[in-house]
Amino acid sequence: MTFTWITFHRDALEALEADSYADFLRRPQEAERMPNQFYGRRETRAAGREVSLFAAGNMTAKQAAKNLAVKLAAGTS
Repeated sequence: MTFTWITFHRDALEALEADSYADFLRRPQEAERMPNQFYGRRETRAAGREVSLFAAGNMTAKQAAKNLAVKLAAGTS
């Protein structure tokens, strides 16, 4: 059996391409928006300090992760 492209197939492929292309174009905008959403927030700076304390050996990774999660959750609620 030989496959033959018909108008239905072409239309479906063009619709998929148009939809995917729009998503593809939105990706860079979303990638830029996400860091800007958090940059400079007090909670983000506090979380950075938690990571620094972990790196310095003043707490375990589990403690640092818990503190980070609590601080970020407090900033978004």
